Amino acid sequence: MDDIVGIDVSKADLKVFRLKSREHLCIPNDRPGLRRLRDWLGSDIPELIVFEVTGAYHRSLEAFLHLNGLRCVKVNPKQARRYCQAVGQLAKTDRVDAELLARMGRQLDLQAQAAPPANQTILQDLLVCRRGLTKDRIAAKTRLAVATLPILARMLRRRIRQIGEDIAAIDAELQRLTNQDPGQKRRVEILASIPGLGQLTAVTMAAELPELGSATAKQIAALVGLAPIAQQSGRQEKPRRIQGGRPWVRRSLYMPALVASRFNPDLKRVYQRLLAAGKRQKVALTAVMRKLVILANTLIADARKWSPAAP
Repeated sequence: MDDIVGIDVSKADLKVFRLKSREHLCIPNDRPGLRRLRDWLGSDIPELIVFEVTGAYHRSLEAFLHLNGLRCVKVNPKQARRYCQAVGQLAKTDRVDAELLARMGRQLDLQAQAAPPANQTILQDLLVCRRGLTKDRIAAKTRLAVATLPILARMLRRRIRQIGEDIAAIDAELQRLTNQDPGQKRRVEILASIPGLGQLTAVTMAAELPELGSATAKQIAALVGLAPIAQQSGRQEKPRRIQGGRPWVRRSLYMPALVASRFNPDLKRVYQRLLAAGKRQKVALTAVMRKLVILANTLIADARKWSPAAP
């Protein structure tokens, strides 16, 4: 692929570079700017458009590209930066980043990604807000436990009640949005059928891990950060450990894995076998988490709910 476009995304503007013609473009990161991008690309549609994940700032660009049928892929900023270092590019400017993103797309043969579900970003925003409220409630309860002034205690109790109402409202909205999309609703139902996975964990996995059902077992484990990474050099070989991945999905699997290690017959056997082999409890529990996400991936791929015996 030679006709690749790299786009460096910031809050204010988009720096664009087209590899084929080696042209640069700077446009505002807003609707008029995106229309200028469409006009600039013209009828000669590029083979791929590469941009970095930048929180909320890339979302309008991503939606615009998919809406106009343009093949695109979003990459991890850390991986993009390491690519720059690997090719010896130490300078970092927006123009340089846009050019290197295009070169990265060609050299690594990056593949276009499918458009995300319509309500995926909304679900993700709601889950982020819910996690923040949960932290606020824990902090308020901690302060309440040591509050000595009656006025502060009243304020903290009122705050805790308000947070509880906000969390309940978010849960209701999560349920409503999930039910609106038949495909998403079915995915959540399949995930919630796994012993140990509650409704909130099922929604979290469906929203934060859209690759479920389309990835291999190794790929899905790596995406969640539950794939053991080898640490070997020469005669030295360190214990394998997990790293990277999507932390919120991994964290949401901790309690389900704890429950499954006690009440899910298959996963309980895995947990007990690892303990008997001398593995530490944390290592055995991590293995159960990995089994859970692989099981979820398999069930979504087969479009079936969990059952005690294989069909």
